[in-house]
Amino acid sequence: MRAVMDDSWRRGLTQVTLEVIESNEPARAMYRALGFRELRPLLILERSPAELPATTGQASPVAASEALTAYVRLHALPNPWQRELPSLLKQADRLIGQVV
Repeated sequence: MRAVMDDSWRRGLTQVTLEVIESNEPARAMYRALGFRELRPLLILERSPAELPATTGQASPVAASEALTAYVRLHALPNPWQRELPSLLKQADRLIGQVV
């Protein structure tokens, strides 16, 4: 990790951000020892294959750029970088949104 950080500084980066699963205490301790500070827990969702429950709403596909107009209103808490608005906007032409 020190080699990665040293290389990052040499390349001009001024910040390194990473994600670690909350229950991985050895990794969290190592990152704290290297000067990282915890910003927020990483949310990980998992679902076993099974029949989906009945829903009352209908989902309709829309262009991702249209769905992302509601992003700020629906995301009061920070998301991991993969789900932050700038990351999603960069991929919007390859994504399909769903509106319920």
